[in-house]
Amino acid sequence: MKKIIISIFLCVALLLSVAPFIVFAEESEYTFEYLERDVSTGDGYIIVEYDDVRVELSENADTTKIPDGVNVTITIRADIGSSITALAYDNAPMSFGDPAMELNMTIDNYSGDHSLKVTYSVTSFTCSVSSAGKGKVSITNPATEEASVVLPMGEDFEFYAEAEEGCEILGIRINGEDVDLTRYGQTDVIKITRFNMELPQICEDTEVFVTFSGKKADNFKFGDVNKDAQVNVKDATLIQKQVADMVEFDSAQAICGDVDADSKITVKDATAIQKLVAGIIQKFPAEN
Repeated sequence: MKKIIISIFLCVALLLSVAPFIVFAEESEYTFEYLERDVSTGDGYIIVEYDDVRVELSENADTTKIPDGVNVTITIRADIGSSITALAYDNAPMSFGDPAMELNMTIDNYSGDHSLKVTYSVTSFTCSVSSAGKGKVSITNPATEEASVVLPMGEDFEFYAEAEEGCEILGIRINGEDVDLTRYGQTDVIKITRFNMELPQICEDTEVFVTFSGKKADNFKFGDVNKDAQVNVKDATLIQKQVADMVEFDSAQAICGDVDADSKITVKDATAIQKLVAGIIQKFPAEN
């Protein structure tokens, strides 16, 4: 027993003698700083995430400590009505595409102090609706009787279309892209007469054009792509420019310019207009 007690005493004495030379390693931490946000025209915030930690930074010079070596995800978000227009990481500008409401970046094996500067700008877009044929299309969110509305970036836009009795919805185009109505129940037998759609978080100018069956509205003429209420060689020339990518058609122009009814704008449409002007044909295939 005495030998055991002596051994323990010697071990403790040995540890105490070397204790001053033992250095316990501390986990290193580095700073991430929301250096500055330009709030003169817009606003937003940053979310920093690593492991199970989530920190939101929303004021100038907001900081958080991040352990050395972790993988970090940084989400930059703009408030509704604002967009991210410029970024600088460690004071070095970062390039990205069009103004956005949200951007994400990752930093693997985080080390050293870092900062992010964000510029936000107030951004809005024009959303409009129009139609041809026997029916009406209206903006339901935000509720308005106008045919167009200006929305802050990120707001939701909703429209409603209804054909007159005995008529149907033939097609819907949003920014020149056709909506697949078969996804909403349209078949050869079942025809859609009412249609409602919500477009969430608007991030571009948006044009909705609905074609109803029945007689075309008085202000609609197939071939009148320059919207001067006439069909002449000027319209044929404008179509040729669109085919050559010299101009870009809106939704209404894309509908009335497709005079041969092949669902696209080509030189054939320009030729058909020239034939109508010359009296070679009396009406366009699309008018059938």
